[in-house]
Amino acid sequence: MSAAPLSPGDVLARLQVAHAHLVSTPLIVALAAMIGGGACNGTTDPTSRAALPTAAWSLTGSPSDLYAVVGAIDQSLIVTTTQGARAINLGGSAPWGGAPGTTRWTTVDPVAPFTWRGELVPAGGSRVIVGGPTAIAFDLADGSVAWTFGSVGLGQSYVASSNRLFVSTAQYGASTVSAVDSSGQQRWSVPYDTLCAPSCQLYGLAVSGDTVFAPGAASDASNHLRSFLLALNATTGARLSTFTNVTVDDALGSDSPPRVFGRLLILTGLFKAVAIDRTTGTVVWRQTLPTITHIPFAPTLLVGNRLILPRDSSIMALDAATGAIQWESRFSLRGAGFAACPSHLVVVGPQSLFAVNTATGQWTHGGQSNPLLPSYTSIAGDGTHVYVSTNAASVVQAIPCP
Repeated sequence: MSAAPLSPGDVLARLQVAHAHLVSTPLIVALAAMIGGGACNGTTDPTSRAALPTAAWSLTGSPSDLYAVVGAIDQSLIVTTTQGARAINLGGSAPWGGAPGTTRWTTVDPVAPFTWRGELVPAGGSRVIVGGPTAIAFDLADGSVAWTFGSVGLGQSYVASSNRLFVSTAQYGASTVSAVDSSGQQRWSVPYDTLCAPSCQLYGLAVSGDTVFAPGAASDASNHLRSFLLALNATTGARLSTFTNVTVDDALGSDSPPRVFGRLLILTGLFKAVAIDRTTGTVVWRQTLPTITHIPFAPTLLVGNRLILPRDSSIMALDAATGAIQWESRFSLRGAGFAACPSHLVVVGPQSLFAVNTATGQWTHGGQSNPLLPSYTSIAGDGTHVYVSTNAASVVQAIPCP
């Protein structure tokens, strides 16, 4: 006699039992570990994570503000808007005081609307510079503009050291590296077009001690690339050395500035990371990176002896001394930025906010589908909190480090 037909519920129950048995077999467990397990092979989205700490404060602006977090300095959080810049109090013992999360000043950009995310660099005393198409020095106490430097559209990059701002510009026929003091006066300017005829690309600037490093690549009339590493005296601008045999072409396509680690100058690109001995110009290590299709979603970070690299939908950690891959943490979204906490990296992305353990790459906190965090968010940190902003809702939040 034939068995009675199974109901849809019975079929579903038996399939669930079979699936549970299958995934618990040693072979499947081993395969799963090989695919998603170890630190060097990559970690994936875990099934359960702790919640991130509750926001310490939240500040909501008008819908037209379009906040972008630039950075924290001297108990102040600097954000840009479509109209200018804003300083938000972070508490502490700064002379301007103010309860955390309250606005101290808002200023209108004297040059052009802020429609970009800038770079925050100190400029001596109580001044702070927001970099972008034009460098603008604000007084932290009241937001008054002390000075501006540069012109819109020059593709400038900035780095600061010893109360000086170093600026590189990439303009056909007028590409330079310049030094500006804390009063906005240009102290020196060095053209590098002679290294770049007919065109060139700089990979940003780095400063170590009294030396400014400007790595780049020149393209000749036949579109052949010739790499160079320019070293300048930070005080005088005198050219200390120029290495024209440096193989840094692998770093093409990256807008992340170089990082200094001991004697190494580390550059990262779409396909490779390269470490150069900045005294000899020789390549110390080179690491092939997984192929990506977009410019990395954030600049690289140097956290201790780890170089943290953002990719399409993952974050990698390399040993800064050797280039060895320590871990890769994958996630099913494209990030928008990250910031370092003492033991974690906090990452923002489309409708997501989560934390990754810096030592292991394990995704430990947070998750996706946070309606307060739509696309195009930005993030910065100061070691105790991370500060995130949303464009759609014009919200800035301070979240304690996990």
